[in-house]
Amino acid sequence: MEATWLALGIYEDTGGFLYDNTTPLDFEAVAYLRSKKFDVHFISVCSLLDPPWIFNISSNLLFLINRLIGLYDEAAAVHGRVES
Repeated sequence: MEATWLALGIYEDTGGFLYDNTTPLDFEAVAYLRSKKFDVHFISVCSLLDPPWIFNISSNLLFLINRLIGLYDEAAAVHGRVES
């Protein structure tokens, strides 16, 4: 389920990959998460909901999501994958 939440976050942050600041790294991250079998159906359903749906996430789950993103950023920096 973690891969699904991370993919959903990327999808939301990039405006469904339509924002001008969407980068190849965003697509690489989602491709990696897809290899971990994130739930595409869940993301498609969430994309149809109004933005306030995110406020229904528990604080513990939100903490976990933020921590996973932080760990990904740290790993990407170690491996030289962070864009400047």
